[in-house]
Amino acid sequence: MMFAEFTYDEYIERAKAFHGSAAPGILLGGYIVEYAKMNLDGVENYNVICESAHCLPDSVQLLTPCTTGNGRMKIADYGRFAVVFYDQQSGEGVRVYIDYEKLSQWQVVKEWFMRITTKQQQSLAELLKNISDAGDQILGCQKIKMCEVTKKGKLPPIAICQQCCEPFPQVNDEMICLACGQSLPYKVFQQSADKTI
Repeated sequence: MMFAEFTYDEYIERAKAFHGSAAPGILLGGYIVEYAKMNLDGVENYNVICESAHCLPDSVQLLTPCTTGNGRMKIADYGRFAVVFYDQQSGEGVRVYIDYEKLSQWQVVKEWFMRITTKQQQSLAELLKNISDAGDQILGCQKIKMCEVTKKGKLPPIAICQQCCEPFPQVNDEMICLACGQSLPYKVFQQSADKTI
């Protein structure tokens, strides 16, 4: 199987460079992405939703033109190793997921995916070979229709937040940015952490 225009070995090398390692999840993600593209029936202008924030988004960004930066890939972290590919205009598409029933034929993959064995008990080489051998045989595919397809429109004006004094895209008439309007996972201790070179 080819991964976009890459051979298996080329994809693994690109995955190592992009992801930091040839993790089993990024290899499995490659099969998921290619299976989704194959089932899109020739749709070229598609967007993607990743249902996991781990490994899978990197596979999407390596093998499609959809990235978080260009807004064509969204992450809805439901904790499920699945993707939704859908046509930008019609909202019709496919959802590809790990089919639990099919995993029983691939014990090494099942033990890793279901966290039955620890990382220390696993052989990475054996696991990668089993994922490669299984390929898309452990995947399920569902036809979907998006409930709402958001069209790209005019970008909102930029305002200055009244709390942090940083520029932000102003939606409605709010004068406080989204970050200041909610609880952040960090606390700022000093105004500027700039260092001179």
